[in-house]
Amino acid sequence: YTIMACQTRGVWLGAFVALVFLLVSMVRRRKLWGILSSHRAYLIVALVLLVVFFVIQSKVPGASSGETDTLTRAGTTFTFAQRGVNLRGVFWGAALLMAADRPVFGFGLGTYEYYVQRYQGKLMAALGPMSRLQPNELDTVTAHNDFLQLASELGCTGVAVMVWGLFVLWRCVRRRLSREMDPDSRCVLLASLAGLLGVAVFAGTNFPFHIVTHALVCMFLLAVVSGAGDAESAVYRRWRAPDSAVLRSALSLCIIAVGAVFLSFVMQPYVADYHVAYAYAIESAEPGAEAALERLKQAVRIEPRNGRIRAQLGRAYLARGMIDEAKVEFVRALKDYDSAWVHMDFGSACEAQGDLDGAAQHFSDAVFRAPRYRAAHERLVWALIEAGRYEEARERCHEAFRWVGVVPELLNVRAVVADREGDREGCVALLRRSLEMKPDQSEIRALLERVETEMQKEMTESRSEP
Repeated sequence: YTIMACQTRGVWLGAFVALVFLLVSMVRRRKLWGILSSHRAYLIVALVLLVVFFVIQSKVPGASSGETDTLTRAGTTFTFAQRGVNLRGVFWGAALLMAADRPVFGFGLGTYEYYVQRYQGKLMAALGPMSRLQPNELDTVTAHNDFLQLASELGCTGVAVMVWGLFVLWRCVRRRLSREMDPDSRCVLLASLAGLLGVAVFAGTNFPFHIVTHALVCMFLLAVVSGAGDAESAVYRRWRAPDSAVLRSALSLCIIAVGAVFLSFVMQPYVADYHVAYAYAIESAEPGAEAALERLKQAVRIEPRNGRIRAQLGRAYLARGMIDEAKVEFVRALKDYDSAWVHMDFGSACEAQGDLDGAAQHFSDAVFRAPRYRAAHERLVWALIEAGRYEEARERCHEAFRWVGVVPELLNVRAVVADREGDREGCVALLRRSLEMKPDQSEIRALLERVETEMQKEMTESRSEP
């Protein structure tokens, strides 16, 4: 159990709760000091392992996940310095929207990752600047809440089965606790319940039931809690149904119905995703191949309401210069997948046709849905510059600085705005600041030299005037 707790994240919460319960129980029964005195060697080893575990988790980057240590990651997760809806809020909201769209049977077991993008786009469009997220932060295969994901994939039916299972478990535990039990068995039973509660609490903010080791720990604790005798007999306990023709017929019909639901809800997105993956493989080997386009069309025919696939088909049209076809697919994609990615591609299609106002509108929509997305701010300002809307471009630059921060890319576009408005000194100051932050910008250095040359020339001509 300690090895699993050290190797996987999340299990430690259930283990910690269970061990604390055991510790409190032993202190109350005054057995703790006797155990410690008779097992001092094991106690020393346990303390050393505990110290090593906490040092690794708190000091080594990547021990938990990502590139930060566990304590830093926990601190940033629960900070409220930047008000807004964080990642989990968007994941949970999308799962709730999915459950509301198909409340009875859901979308099918394992289909959350294939449908969540559609509802994330709707949620981001509704939240606007409250999201404070970038589009690439929304790629997920789980809802980071196993209960909400169950509701989105299996609907009220799955939730009812889970509630029924919890009710049966509670009746079993009450029946066992009402019997005559020795104090040690009762302590282990209650500690296992505490461990299950810890895993369940963790499942409300993460995905322990999607990790094999976590699920095995939960199954073992369930066997301990619900077993009539020891854990082995609980695991291998057999259930016998009444031998009747009616029950056999009902079970056959249930199996057929479940199979039909599985095929209709589950296999469809997998087949569509297979065609999309095949199209990417063809495109990587032979860019611009017609076979890749045909695969994407087949995927759209299988799932006509999948806005993510329609957006990919529009992107393929855009790469081939078929602008009108791309815009048609983007319009259809936005009905079910109103995300910043689609608006960015739609803006590129408008730019290709010279519709700068339309491009600026779609880039503005992308900024609204993902206010921390630097590229969206940058493309928006460039579109406004090309359209001659310099005052609005300047205001958008200041808004970008407020959301993204002062970065070289935004300083460069702000310098171009200053140059177009005739503020050469401001343009030079901005370009120099950008080069100080990022010296290896050859194009910006050339632009700075050109602006300085023009300023020097203007100063020379002004001195020569009578």
